[in-house]
Amino acid sequence: MWYNRFGYLSELEKFGVEYDLGNGFATVKKSKIHSANAKVPDLRGGAALIMAAISANGESLIDGAELIKRGYGNILEKLRLIGVNIEEI
Repeated sequence: MWYNRFGYLSELEKFGVEYDLGNGFATVKKSKIHSANAKVPDLRGGAALIMAAISANGESLIDGAELIKRGYGNILEKLRLIGVNIEEI
């Protein structure tokens, strides 16, 4: 397994996500999500950060979102279509 496979979990922790690491897998516990500032570690981890930010009350800042935009076509427009208040700064 890639040594940094779960590197995004430390960024999700900033949103209050709790988890357990097992033998090659991670189990996410029921967590109280809150707004946070985080940095995109990779494409899929970045998508997880966006989902955490959407789930949180308040404003969150995700640094490095250009990686997400490259991997998911028109992601900002698609999120706005479903009512997400998101802006690029």
